[in-house]
Amino acid sequence: MRLGFLSDVEARWSKLEDFCEDNPWVSLRGTPSGPRLDVQPGATFVYGGDTLDRGPHSRRVLLTLVEAKVRQPDRVILLAGNRDINKLRLPRELSGHPRTGAPTTSRADILRWTLARTMGAAGAFMHRAAELGVHPEREEEQVVQSMLDDIAPGGALYNYLTLAQLAYRCEETLFVHGGVTEENLGALPEEPDHVGPDHVGPDHVGPDHVGPDHVGPDHAGPLASTTDEWVAALNRFYAGQLQCYARDPGGTAHNMLIRYQAPLPGTRANPRSVVYARPVDAAGNAATPSPALRARLGASGVRRTVVGHTPAGDSPGIIRVGGFEAIIADSSYGRLERGSQVLLDGPRTTIRAWVQLDGGPPQRLSCDLELDTPSPIGRRDVASGQVVKGQLDDGRYLLCRFLPDFRAEEVAVEDLSGRVFEGD
Repeated sequence: MRLGFLSDVEARWSKLEDFCEDNPWVSLRGTPSGPRLDVQPGATFVYGGDTLDRGPHSRRVLLTLVEAKVRQPDRVILLAGNRDINKLRLPRELSGHPRTGAPTTSRADILRWTLARTMGAAGAFMHRAAELGVHPEREEEQVVQSMLDDIAPGGALYNYLTLAQLAYRCEETLFVHGGVTEENLGALPEEPDHVGPDHVGPDHVGPDHVGPDHVGPDHAGPLASTTDEWVAALNRFYAGQLQCYARDPGGTAHNMLIRYQAPLPGTRANPRSVVYARPVDAAGNAATPSPALRARLGASGVRRTVVGHTPAGDSPGIIRVGGFEAIIADSSYGRLERGSQVLLDGPRTTIRAWVQLDGGPPQRLSCDLELDTPSPIGRRDVASGQVVKGQLDDGRYLLCRFLPDFRAEEVAVEDLSGRVFEGD
């Protein structure tokens, strides 16, 4: 199966254009009725979630993805990201039940505060005003109503969410938005003791890059016995929660989903959730999947995980160990903020991206790998902690690690000899 993956466009149309440029399986073209995304026969396009918040093209992105899914349902897979799901809070919070600490002066003030303080989307109000072509102060109520219309039954975001799912497995590859961890693999969401809005943690605390605080598997909910059963059960849970929302958008019956997609209180991650887990360390560097996690996934034939959600620099991050591959394909907060290509053809992985190094122009990065073929790409240098991401057009290898303040350091080297890699 040929699979193309893109995630975390976050309302920046150029990222979708970058992904489709010279893409052998997925194309984007204009039509009299609007943009059209086409997927070639025999291929599947997986969108990893997070459609909106950080750019002025939320509706354009949503409408294009929804139209493609409706027209090519077997060739398009949509995953629900935290930035998509958390908007299910808005009907209740903007109708008399705001979170503790929110202003009470107007719906617009509540929305601005909610986006900035609890959704990591400080610019979303201004971006929506720009998309509508209205003044963010004089016509602020139009912005509020536009966001509520999006999440109302029949709205652009509502339609996206109803067509989306939490997890997708195709042959040896498993896709989720946030991450697969020892804590969430096989676990299903727990029934909370309280479901009122004040018992739901914030959807965003601090930078998107931060790694998880460890929470042991004894905190997980009921277990599914196989990976396929788990994926099916997660997607049933998700669909059921959306039905609860559809029956009463201003109610609390869908708060299990709200809780599931949010970080644990006081943290910046949720290792129990496939939506908000982060497969990285505290500095933001991609974590090597543990032997136990690889063994559990491998028992079901899964040898590769592909996620978004956690920024990995200008290009996707990749970790390869013991015949297993983990890819993080979120390029948000990179220097270039360009869309990348992750193309999977059975055991073959191809990554194409643009990267920006200090003191030079943007350069193309690429890697072409087979799961069982040895390569330095995807390996971590023990001494420096740098991971080899791929090769530039000039043949040099690109190495990446995160520094304090979650700044990605990406450097190019001509020779990898003398380095000792993790697992050697």
